[in-house]
Amino acid sequence: MKTALKLLLLLPLFSAAPALFAAPSNIAVTADVGATRQSGDGESGNATSLSAGLSYQITPTWSVVLNYTDSGEADVLSFGTTLPGDNNTYNATLSLDTTGIGLFAQYLTERQVENWSFGGRLGLIRWDADVNVTAHLSPDVSLTALSDKGTDLAAGLLAQYAFTEKWDLTLGLDYLRYDMSFEGESTDITNTRLYIGLKNSF
Repeated sequence: MKTALKLLLLLPLFSAAPALFAAPSNIAVTADVGATRQSGDGESGNATSLSAGLSYQITPTWSVVLNYTDSGEADVLSFGTTLPGDNNTYNATLSLDTTGIGLFAQYLTERQVENWSFGGRLGLIRWDADVNVTAHLSPDVSLTALSDKGTDLAAGLLAQYAFTEKWDLTLGLDYLRYDMSFEGESTDITNTRLYIGLKNSF
């Protein structure tokens, strides 16, 4: 996973967030963990995913959200392969590893019954995807067969429960679809992510 280094790079931004805006009460940081299903060319796999974000509240119901998401490395296909000069067949795995930086316009209702709010978001994600092949030898041998990147629309549904004025529980479902291209051929990839997390408002 590409998570650790990039999330660490975001920490200074989070810690400095209150000083970056004139109205610090409008700033919030989020962190969540989820399960992502990555599908392409009739194959699919699941992986644990992590995300961290920063939001700015424009009105009581509208906000702008900037986040980084590591969708994890999902094993989408298992197959047998041989090595040059070796007649033995070895098991191998094809996996898809996707990360993205997203910018969203987000709408949430004002707090409803039992402190719940509901809404959705729409925005753009700058994604970076690798297709990796791992031959299960002793030890395993991995290589990146294909890399691609691009920018596409993404959308999501979410619910938020207010524990206090500053702390919220977040639940959400995000969807992203993009094309990976290689030598003039393209494959549709879908990325569906279900997550749970926390939001801290300053």
